[in-house]
Amino acid sequence: IGKTWTACVKAIHHALHVNNASVIIVSKSEPQAIMILDEIKWMMLRANIGFEPVIGDVENRTELHIINEDKRGVSVIRCLPCTTSVLAYPATLMICDEMGFWEIENMTQIEYFNRVIVSRTNETKNWTNPFFTMGQIVCISNPNAQQGVLWYIWNDTDFHQYRYCWLANPKNTKEEYEKWKKKLPADQFDSVYAATFSSASGGFITDEEYSDSEREYLINPSLVN
Repeated sequence: IGKTWTACVKAIHHALHVNNASVIIVSKSEPQAIMILDEIKWMMLRANIGFEPVIGDVENRTELHIINEDKRGVSVIRCLPCTTSVLAYPATLMICDEMGFWEIENMTQIEYFNRVIVSRTNETKNWTNPFFTMGQIVCISNPNAQQGVLWYIWNDTDFHQYRYCWLANPKNTKEEYEKWKKKLPADQFDSVYAATFSSASGGFITDEEYSDSEREYLINPSLVN
């Protein structure tokens, strides 16, 4: 239904209209992050708006600079994988792409979200702008059962939650929807088409529990005299 496409539009809009903006889009992997920034660049080239004068000197595979209207400041869009490299930057807008499927080394999804994602906005959320919510965190993803960070924030009253199933696209038909429902296992259908958090109860072990069991715990024993 165009989740990532919408995130690209929001990133461009924020960077264009907020002076000195820092937009960070965090993806599951580096190739996916590069793909999103490529799509942003293609959007700007295909648009009927002439973006060429506002594109700054820095334009690489993970970072795009946009010159502010005052010609003095620069706004930046950065697309990064879900690693601790994100800690290097503050964010006036943080977009988490397909976060229900993130895999983070030596951290659970929830730990990473609280320690890395939220911390990037602890200062910028206090900045004021007459038209934009500063330090905003936007999370988009297919559901991945009742586990992980997406389920965690789905139940967090500090967030606004929106759910759009496959039928939100008016070109998709109910007949196709029902056909996929019959063809796919329930958990796959719930994730891809129904936008539903399948219950993880009743199974032997959840994906999150399995990943946590394989996690490398760093133990620093004290010196023994």
